[in-house]
Amino acid sequence: RTWDLCRTSDAALAQACYRIEGVEGLCRLEGDFALACYDRTTQQLMALRDPMGAYPLFWIQEGETIALSTSIRPLADLISNLEIDPEYTADFLTFPTEFCAHLPLQRTAYRGVQRVMQGQLWNASLPTGHVACRTYWHWQEQIVPVAAHSVEEAGALVQERLEAAVQERLSRRAYTASHFSGGFDSTGVALLADRLCAKAGMPVHALSMVYQSEPMLEQEREYIDAALESSAAIVPHLIPADDLLDYDAYESVPLLDEPSSLGSRWNCFSILSRTAAEAGADTVMDLVS
Repeated sequence: RTWDLCRTSDAALAQACYRIEGVEGLCRLEGDFALACYDRTTQQLMALRDPMGAYPLFWIQEGETIALSTSIRPLADLISNLEIDPEYTADFLTFPTEFCAHLPLQRTAYRGVQRVMQGQLWNASLPTGHVACRTYWHWQEQIVPVAAHSVEEAGALVQERLEAAVQERLSRRAYTASHFSGGFDSTGVALLADRLCAKAGMPVHALSMVYQSEPMLEQEREYIDAALESSAAIVPHLIPADDLLDYDAYESVPLLDEPSSLGSRWNCFSILSRTAAEAGADTVMDLVS
């Protein structure tokens, strides 16, 4: 029965891992997640983020209060004298790329609010008030020798790992959607998802931005159509994008925890998410995960 629950509930899986192996069991979890676990016996509150940092985690220690949240706002309400962190502001304004949801820093836009970094384990002892963070995922330590003696063997190993990663991220409750630009990366992931979903009789919804007035981007349509021809089961969603200009939707950006340069393209992210939701999907695969 426990195994059946683990197959349908992420929380049940995390609980089973902790009961069997303790905190090290949580560190073995794979996928896109942020989780928290409280041990009543030891009065320890633990939390961790996956190595890619798909979901955020923040924490504060204000006097005798220790609080943890996936959002900064409820934590900010607990700080008596909330102030903007000027060092964070300077780092944000001088960061060399615009394609970043948040800065890769432990501190945040507010003094006193700290971030649990990707691949980190956060632990708080409630009786003593001691809080500590440690990195549980080290990329260099995950490198293992590959027993491949040809390009074909190496390709088969890459395909095996990639299919497993896509399989982990398919929705278990609704449809899965995927970005589908016609490029190698997003389209390849979408076609793998389509092959895996076909075994369960579920279609993949392909989200494509299409252009008519941009000569370079217009050429993507040829690749999109060619990829769609390879599977009759994929449900295409061709979204006209010529009028989706940067900063056009800045007034509709929702209240964010921190400043984000991704707000400049909010109209694109919004319409992709809305199209997926209207199609009945609760998971969207993009170039990251």
